[in-house]
Amino acid sequence: EKVRVTETTKSIGWIRPSKVFGLIHMAKTAGSEINGELASHFERVCGNKYSSFNQYRKNEQYGKHLQRLSEKLTEDKKGPGRRLEDGYFGEQHDTIGFEDCDYIAAEMHWKQWSPIAEKLGEMELHLPCREPLSHLMSQCYYMQHNAKFIRLNHSFRCDAEDLEAEVKSCLFHEDRFSRRLLYDKLISVKCFDPLPVQNYVYYMGTILQRRRMEADYISTPS
Repeated sequence: EKVRVTETTKSIGWIRPSKVFGLIHMAKTAGSEINGELASHFERVCGNKYSSFNQYRKNEQYGKHLQRLSEKLTEDKKGPGRRLEDGYFGEQHDTIGFEDCDYIAAEMHWKQWSPIAEKLGEMELHLPCREPLSHLMSQCYYMQHNAKFIRLNHSFRCDAEDLEAEVKSCLFHEDRFSRRLLYDKLISVKCFDPLPVQNYVYYMGTILQRRRMEADYISTPS
């Protein structure tokens, strides 16, 4: 006789949350580290950087990669573990889906959250709100040292005639959040201080289910 499962919300010592949680990954707010730590220690974390289903193996691979780096210099700083198509985004997004995710960490346009909520139901999104000046300087530094941006080798000028324009020139990926998300009936948004990261990881640890085998998260360059 086929066994019918009628109750899927509870397991021994853990109760599945009634809603799906999400991280609005704003640039330079420790989002990658948060995603990596959660995927290393908890089940059903789905992110475009790190996901529970293969995070243990990725940490192992990157640990071996760092060991090779210590023996032989190389310009390949990223190593395995940062390929977007390996997770719930990119090429495999449509085949993997978010149906079994308890936590979604995403670097994506804010408009993409509503369709996910329409499919999964109630969502609580967490918006990292870093100290403003520190956040600005972090973005300026990143853009100054990243060839993708026109600010490469251009330091922030505190004495600029148009200080507002100088500030705006450091901002990027602002389209990941909009106040319009606050009006989505299926979505609630909460702001939190992302630093230090462990405070937030500890908080989510009171909600998410721990992995059978946890891994020590090994940070990759961003």
